[in-house]
Amino acid sequence: MVRFGGSFRMLRLVILTSFVLCVASKTWADAQPSMGGQNQGVAWFHDLYEAHKASASTGKPMLIVFGASWCHYCRELETKTLTNPQLASYIESNFIPVHLDKDHDKQVAEILKVKSIPCTVVLSPDANLVAKTLGYEEVQPYFAQLEKARQRYMRMQQQLTRKGQ
Repeated sequence: MVRFGGSFRMLRLVILTSFVLCVASKTWADAQPSMGGQNQGVAWFHDLYEAHKASASTGKPMLIVFGASWCHYCRELETKTLTNPQLASYIESNFIPVHLDKDHDKQVAEILKVKSIPCTVVLSPDANLVAKTLGYEEVQPYFAQLEKARQRYMRMQQQLTRKGQ
């Protein structure tokens, strides 16, 4: 299990700050998952706080995809990989999908040490790092990485359950 050390508190602060900003500047409908833009296959959260709440209530890990509008390979990932119907269904079933703009969500990107994009980060509901992958992948390799992350998350959960007994 990997923790962010002192940054874990910062991540919680970012989530709390996101909530405050969400309440102050958006309607609740804006914080819900959207099918927006190029990502027709996945209902993405764009608000980390709302995604974290969904993750905590469902027990599903968060799948955070960082991109930017100017990034060619981000657009490739979004239009060629993430729109695949089977992959989109797999993501919806196993993760809480979050799409963040690295330029807009700089503090979150900093905490998660996202230096290049596209970048995919999988976090457990309590913000433990499960997996992190960089770059564009086609559907099959991307699916394989997500499945590896899902299996790692399941092992982490089993270990926690054993420790609790």
